[in-house]
Amino acid sequence: MTAVSDHGKRDPERAPPAGALLAGGLLVAAALLVTAPLPWPERLYATLLIGVLPAFVLAASGPTEVPPGATRHGIYLTTWVGLWALAALAFAASLGSPDVPERLGLVPPPARLVLGWTAVLVAAGALVVLAWRRLGHREADISRFLMPGTAGERLHYAWVSLTAGFAEEVVFRGFLVRAVEAASGSILVGVVVAAAVFGVSHRYQGWAGAARAGVLGAILAAPLLVIDSIVPAILAHAALDLLAGLWWRERLWGETIVPPRSSF
Repeated sequence: MTAVSDHGKRDPERAPPAGALLAGGLLVAAALLVTAPLPWPERLYATLLIGVLPAFVLAASGPTEVPPGATRHGIYLTTWVGLWALAALAFAASLGSPDVPERLGLVPPPARLVLGWTAVLVAAGALVVLAWRRLGHREADISRFLMPGTAGERLHYAWVSLTAGFAEEVVFRGFLVRAVEAASGSILVGVVVAAAVFGVSHRYQGWAGAARAGVLGAILAAPLLVIDSIVPAILAHAALDLLAGLWWRERLWGETIVPPRSSF
């Protein structure tokens, strides 16, 4: 789940650090410069993702503790609504392309490739999470809080996971990788930039968690590089979120997760 999950963590009395505001302004200026070769709809949205989104996260991100009065259902709701909005903007920005699904990598390859790539990505993603655990990474309090505790929360969490799998892959891999490739002439630059933005958007997990998300983002770009499709990445992303939140959380995190009581 991406930065939309940062809902409510900013202290309204705490002004953004001047350094964060300066870094944000530089990011926006750099994004406008880098995306200059793109047509305006794509340029504006790529600038939003490369410059404005990280700038907002850097300026607004506070501690990774659970915000006072927050509920899991409330955070889930703002997350999936925000993610669908970002995906809709990716589709809108791509309307100038002759084939929008192909532009966004939404053309499914043969079933055997989908299944094979999905399995590889899920295995690679699990290994990354385990590696972070072995390195001593401990999940942020907000990440632990977001783990569902009741049947209703598990159902809502599953919907958020499916939304994240589709929307984040459309935005960060389907749209942003190709946009940066078109602007820079290198798909590898696109992968690196998109992975970095994807990582920063997970800043609510702490900087170590953001770095892990960036690595996972680079891995999820692999099928786009090889078979020109993000379909396996969509399935793997959703599967990893579902498995981590509903089945693997104690094994992957190395601790028993008992979510505190939460309600609407």
